[in-house]
This record gives sequence, structure tokens and C-alpha cells, in this order.
Amino acid sequence: ELGQPSPEAHPHLLKAGEVTRGVSRSTYELRRLKLASMLPEGGVAFVAGYGLRYMTRGIFYPFHQNTDLVYLTGLLEPDSAMLIERVGASSRGYRLTMFVRPRNKNTEMWDGPSAGLEGAKRFFGADEAKPIESLPNYIDDLLDSSTNIFTDLPMAQPTANPFKSTHIRFGSGHANSTLGHDPSITSLRELVDALRLIKGTEEVALMNQAGRIAGEGFAERTKPGITEHQLYALVDFEVRNRGAECLGYVPVVAGGKNALSIHYVKNNQILRDGDMVLVDAGAEVGGYCSDITRTWPVNGKFTRGQRELYEAVLRTQKACIKV
Repeated sequence: ELGQPSPEAHPHLLKAGEVTRGVSRSTYELRRLKLASMLPEGGVAFVAGYGLRYMTRGIFYPFHQNTDLVYLTGLLEPDSAMLIERVGASSRGYRLTMFVRPRNKNTEMWDGPSAGLEGAKRFFGADEAKPIESLPNYIDDLLDSSTNIFTDLPMAQPTANPFKSTHIRFGSGHANSTLGHDPSITSLRELVDALRLIKGTEEVALMNQAGRIAGEGFAERTKPGITEHQLYALVDFEVRNRGAECLGYVPVVAGGKNALSIHYVKNNQILRDGDMVLVDAGAEVGGYCSDITRTWPVNGKFTRGQRELYEAVLRTQKACIKV
């Protein structure tokens, strides 16, 4: 068992040979090979995952992995990381080291199973798997032995101590090197973005599915008196009920003048008779998100002015699509 769906445990979600929903093991292998080919000989790419974050003591937010780590490995567990080393002598052309939480009976009694070291190698294709607690010492060795390191540390520091110390180590990497050289630490973003820019057939299928689910899930069945929050809940239910894992982002559900704020997400006002309501929401399917905005009358009937304005915007949209 793993800490995420697998073809064996979740055949209703994943087909044989898939690591994540709709994405095959061979696709992940090809992504890593392409990234390795972009590195200089002996260069390394390091990607740190995220840890759980808490809204208050003991109450955590739903976990969402660093999407770069997902893109390259498919691993959805918190407190994890990966390192790709370009190794010309390797039959793969690179070497993949993954850092994960070792399996622990007490932890799994609360949280369920996790991949562990063996799962990282067997299911995710790591050449070597190490406990996440060993990451700081590994980074020290990396700074001493490597001259070309490509990495982007998480924007928000996760909770795991190994990650917090990793920030410090990379940030002071030049000063800490004991071999008399300054390791070159370069942003990995440009390389990974170049790969992610071109979508494969599996990705396009997931994006189409996310778009279809969101399009069908928009609940235009409003009536005066319900709240923006209730409409939010209805849209959330509809996209999940159609197969999405969750909404793609915090939605905008804005009635009346609230729609004048581009990122209004309070979603706590009553929808009033005669007003328009704007909903900006999307669905996430297999890590790919859609993004749709629609506007309609709360009571289902346009006033003359509302219709004229709506049709003017619609004409503009169609003209832009044709360009």
C-alpha cells in the first residue's frame, strides 16, 4: 500500500501502469530524462516537496504537493524531496534519489499507509531512497561535492525540520563549502517550466476532463436569498460529484457590486433579487486545473441593461477568440 491511489488499490481511478491519475510511469521517466539532458554533466536538480500546514494546533489544511515534484515523480506525500543527477554512465542517463518518510506503525495508525523507502523505489522509480531526516546532511555533502546545483526552494517553508534547515544550507552554500569551491546554485524554474509548457496527450486529456467537469458543475440554479457561501458549496459538490478531486483554487462567488473586486473570495453576502452573480471557479483532475468564469442573473432573468452589458462582453470575448 501507498499513501496515495495506485492501480492495485484504486482501479476505479488509475489504470495499470499509471503512477497518478491519467499519467503513466513511462511519462514520468521521460520527463526526468528530458530534465537530466538539460543539466550540465554532473549537474544536479533538487526539488523539495511541501509539508503539512496547520490552521491551528492539531488541525491541518488539506495537503497539496509541490507541483514540480508531482510533475517529475508523481509523489503526493508530504515531507518528501527528490534529486536528479545527470550521470552519463548510467543506463538511464540520470540517477534519481528520493527522500521520504520511512514507514512507521504508530504514524500509519493515524494517517494510513505511506510509500516508505521501498515504495519510493518500487512504485516511483527511485534508484535510491533515503529517510527525509537524512536530507540536511545529504545537502551538506551535495554542496561540497557538486559545482552545478539547480533548485527552487518552496515559497512557504513546510513544517518538517529537515526542510527548514535545507533553506539555511542552500542559502549559505557558498560559505559552507569545504572543498574550496563555490557551488553554482541556479534556479530550476526555467528548466522545469520549459518542460511543463509543452503538454503531452495524457495531460491534454486531463485538462479537457477538468474543463468539462467545471463547465458541467457550475450551478446556475440560484434564487434570491441564498448566500454566496451556499453557491460556493454547491459548485464544490457538483465538481467533486463529477469526478474532480477538488476545486482548482479558492473560488470567487460574487453577487452584485462584490464582482467589482477581481479576487473577492469572502463569499459571505446574500444574493439579492435583481443582481448579477459572478462565479470564477475550476476543477482539479489528476493535478491539472481548469479556470472558468461565468455571470448570470440571480433570479434567472436579465434586465434590459444587464442583457446589453452581458452581450457586449460576450461579443468582445468571441472576437478575441477569433484573433
